[in-house]
Amino acid sequence: MNQFKNLIKQSALTLLICFAASLVGTVQAQTENAEDEIKLGLVLSGGGAKGFAHIGALKVFEEANIPISIISGNSIGTIVGALYSIGYSAQDIEDFVREQDWEMLLLDRVPRKLKTPFKQNYEQKYLLEFDLNTKDKKLSLPSGYVKGNNILNLFSGITANIPDSIHFSDLPIPFACVAYNLETGKEEVLKHGHLPTAMLSSMAFPGVFSPVSFNDMHLVDGGVINNFPVDVAIDMGADIIIGVDLQQEKDKDSQFGSITSILMGIVNQIEVEKHNDNIKLADVVINPELKGVATFDFRASAVDSIMKKGEIAAREQLPKILELIEGRNIKRNNKDIAYKHVDEWLIREVVLEDTYQDDYRFILSTLNITPNTVYTTKEIDEATKRLYAYGNFEMVNYILKPNGKGHNLELVIKDKKESKLMLGAGFNTVDLASIYANYSKQNYSNFFSLMMIDTKIAINPQIKMKMESNRKYFTTMGFEIGARYNKLNQYEGGHRTGKMDVVNVDASLYTNRRLHNNIDFGMGLSQHYYSNSCYRRNTDNSIKLFDADTSGFYSTLFGQFTIDSRDDVYLTNRGFYLNTTFSLLVNKSEFSNIIPIYHLRLSSVVPLNDEVSLLASFHHRTLFNIESQSSVYANYAANTYNSFSDYSFPVLGQRGISFLEPVSTLGELGFRIAMDDKNYLTPRVQALLQFDEWENISFDNLNWSAGITYQSRTRLGPIDFTIGYQHEYSDFNFFGGIGYQF
Repeated sequence: MNQFKNLIKQSALTLLICFAASLVGTVQAQTENAEDEIKLGLVLSGGGAKGFAHIGALKVFEEANIPISIISGNSIGTIVGALYSIGYSAQDIEDFVREQDWEMLLLDRVPRKLKTPFKQNYEQKYLLEFDLNTKDKKLSLPSGYVKGNNILNLFSGITANIPDSIHFSDLPIPFACVAYNLETGKEEVLKHGHLPTAMLSSMAFPGVFSPVSFNDMHLVDGGVINNFPVDVAIDMGADIIIGVDLQQEKDKDSQFGSITSILMGIVNQIEVEKHNDNIKLADVVINPELKGVATFDFRASAVDSIMKKGEIAAREQLPKILELIEGRNIKRNNKDIAYKHVDEWLIREVVLEDTYQDDYRFILSTLNITPNTVYTTKEIDEATKRLYAYGNFEMVNYILKPNGKGHNLELVIKDKKESKLMLGAGFNTVDLASIYANYSKQNYSNFFSLMMIDTKIAINPQIKMKMESNRKYFTTMGFEIGARYNKLNQYEGGHRTGKMDVVNVDASLYTNRRLHNNIDFGMGLSQHYYSNSCYRRNTDNSIKLFDADTSGFYSTLFGQFTIDSRDDVYLTNRGFYLNTTFSLLVNKSEFSNIIPIYHLRLSSVVPLNDEVSLLASFHHRTLFNIESQSSVYANYAANTYNSFSDYSFPVLGQRGISFLEPVSTLGELGFRIAMDDKNYLTPRVQALLQFDEWENISFDNLNWSAGITYQSRTRLGPIDFTIGYQHEYSDFNFFGGIGYQF
């Protein structure tokens, strides 16, 4: 029995020794394998739009199945590198790049449909904007032309599944980027925190973007000090370095041809020594041929060629890369981590900082976000843009934080009480030269959230003052006073019959409600003063028509409905506009003679292909219950620039103004042809029908006009000139302007 027990003990001891030996052998083998494993680092330099070449290089790496263990980058290299590190493929990044309107993003512009009526109707015509610092009562210069609101929200959307505070080494591919610390004057390697803000910090080119606050530091583009951060990848543990360097050989003839190139030249000179050292540290440097590509040339048409050049340069270096990694055990990405892009989010609630709790209802209604509802990333982005576009917020950004089976939409808001001076100018064939000025003050927490003065200084001057309160779900109540003076030539039968000086002064109380971004309806009451001085009358009939040397008051009760989906007022690419107004006019307080007036304006631009768009418009106005015409309210034809009211008919070939019958309709069709990216030619044809009342409808008084319009986009605003022909009078007329018109 004892011998049997001893045998069992000896067998157990033998098995234990064998197991321990095998365990030690396994650990030793794993240790040896780990020691053999090396890391391949990818370094992506900055370079603005040239950075699309990074995507082409990534495509080559994927085709050759080259594993990337570590990524470091700067500026545009940070954007591409960060997306690749969280699991986006080269094709995903290419699709992402093509989907963006880079001009809107990089300039912090907001689509017109998301703006308030005030922003839609007034902002575009001004060339210069000055923010007035109401606290210090002085003009203040911005720290950068762009705050980065749009680009930060874009990054937040595409990285929304990444925790808002994370070590970047824990991403599917460990990642780091560089930025320049304005307070210490030193390079900062960004390795943890809010990834979207780190991305923005690394691309915030000084003078263009405002400095970015990240982890209690004020940062700008890392290209100031380290545009090609090979040393960062080495510090992260990279054994082999492949770098894509976008810096080009200097072109002495065009190096300083613009402010941007001057800034880039300064930055490149500052970091040239560091850049040369990093070139020496890299095992393979891919340098695409991108001479002539501007730093901020983010046009969609340039994407293909830039990516292709990146692909070509990477293929040239591919044999060297494959030789370098042949037979070597390269560490692949963190296998336990995978990023899944989600485009729909169940928003449990909207979370605001304590500072904004009193304004919760206003902010929530402006966002138009309903808790416990599913929204797409695009819808969330539009909601934050809508709040940002209101004008009282320097930044409106968001973070999606998990809450049970959904997410909270946490808003990060930088407040401002906007006080702004805008200046503009224009030239046209009627006013010759005009200067515009607009002062506005917006503070959503005040009862009057908007106060504005808008004026035009010209031969035909105008001024308008407005106060609005719109804190309750975008239901606006307002008060407006306006005045305008016009010197006009009057034509009848194709011949000038006289001149008239018109003064219009009005005061209005109104209310307005906005629905679904582009629908407005409202009503109001206005009091008008009208004065008409006439001279050089050629016939007795013109005395009646002109209301010679008359003046007086009249009142109007009106209701209006508007749909406006145009992307641009002056040179619309696409969109639809409809405005219909019904009013009751009481002339000189004679309540026994109330004149109902119906007015309809409709226009549409439909792209038929990349070069041709169909333009259609329709104007109609009916005066009911009138015994005699008066220039106070009469229909009249004019060209675009010489109207004395908001209800003229823009007839091609029209000289001065001509009064029309009480029932007038003007229809127009045109085809706008794009000669290139900035110049357009539009042949147009019109039909004008007019009669004295609906019972006497007849097509005998149907007349047509035709014309051709040339338009061009410039930095000073659109150029717009038209030559028109009126068939009724066999008469030509030329009119137009340069710049945004008042």
